[in-house]
Amino acid sequence: MKRQLLITDFTRMRGGHVCVAGLDENGQCIRPAEPRIHERLVTQNGKFRLYPSAIVEIDLLTPRPEPPQTEYHLFDI
Repeated sequence: MKRQLLITDFTRMRGGHVCVAGLDENGQCIRPAEPRIHERLVTQNGKFRLYPSAIVEIDLLTPRPEPPQTEYHLFDI
């Protein structure tokens, strides 16, 4: 299901991966968990296209909570 997210958190991780979290239109916290996001997917000409306050559309597949994190979702790139 495609949803718009307001990006609230964006963190660089080891191995060139990034961690992203945002709020959907209902105020629900969403954290795309799998597949892992590599910074190659969110950069262009060496600059990040994804950052806090950006609004993006993402295709969420299945909620995948891993207590205590309840916001994890599988998604399609």
